[in-house]
Amino acid sequence: MTEWTLAIVTPTLNEAHNLRGLKASIDALRDEVDVELMTVIVDTGSDDGSPDVAKSLGFDIVVVSPDSNIPIARNIGVRSCESTHLAFIDADCRPHPGWLHGAFSALDDDEFMVGGWPTRCPSPPTWVQRAWQAHSDARIGSYDIDEKGKVHTDDVRRLITTANMVLTRAAFDRLDGFDEALATGSDTEFVYRAHRDDVLIVGVPAMYTVHEGEPATLRDFFRRQLWNANPRAYRGDGKQRHGRNPEMFTRAFGAGIALGLLGTGIETRRGRAWRAAAAWAPLIGVVTGPAMRTAWRSGRLQLTPSLAAVYGAYGMARALRSAGYRSNYRSWRNRTR
Repeated sequence: MTEWTLAIVTPTLNEAHNLRGLKASIDALRDEVDVELMTVIVDTGSDDGSPDVAKSLGFDIVVVSPDSNIPIARNIGVRSCESTHLAFIDADCRPHPGWLHGAFSALDDDEFMVGGWPTRCPSPPTWVQRAWQAHSDARIGSYDIDEKGKVHTDDVRRLITTANMVLTRAAFDRLDGFDEALATGSDTEFVYRAHRDDVLIVGVPAMYTVHEGEPATLRDFFRRQLWNANPRAYRGDGKQRHGRNPEMFTRAFGAGIALGLLGTGIETRRGRAWRAAAAWAPLIGVVTGPAMRTAWRSGRLQLTPSLAAVYGAYGMARALRSAGYRSNYRSWRNRTR
């Protein structure tokens, strides 16, 4: 056994079609760093044979835990192996060459650290993927990279999810893992809890990863947001109120809907239904304003209509969740489960 070991943990639910690509992309990294690399699959009740496929492909550890939610699965995966360092990569994500070297260059001198970087959309992207990538790039903004390949900014913790995360086991143990009461959003809550507990949070651009399963249509994008949005994941971190942009946008979107419905009702009762369209101007402004700002920051104003459509779907999904809607399926891609 080498001095360092890295366990890559991946929860699965009907991911048999993605596992071959995941395994191949991880195997391609093995020569980048002198480290023992192990792969861990935790299946939460697939009916497509995902566990058997994982075993046949040579994943080192395959655990079956039916009906576990995602944070439970991640915690089980960590506890099923022994390693000095941990990583989380989703089954439909593909780390590219340089990922492992970049991760360990960032990790090599910190006992308590969480790192990662936003995933990229596949190429060629659909118009929805292109718009959401522009949104992600705008969130990242400009940054400086230190000699270890790390990005240190106050907002970097907003960018890291378990689709592409690396950390020390000491940090995981210090935080006692993921909050198993959060069916979705547990990675967001985990990173902000790490920040509250003075765990170092860094961005690692070299951890370049493509999300092959990024929603390709507006319908699928809405379904993912409706499933994934969880206001409980955006709790105060004790130092600085976080998650304010999603919260403020959701409130503004909800207020825009309320004003639109109220204005439409009033104008209709007055027999001026033709003026009802004006009542929706605030909602249109809530959507188009950020869309224009993001398009401007990306240097591609032509993306404004696409971004407005995506932000509209985002706002509707978040408003429904805030109003109390709860999805009854375990994954946006597996509605019946």
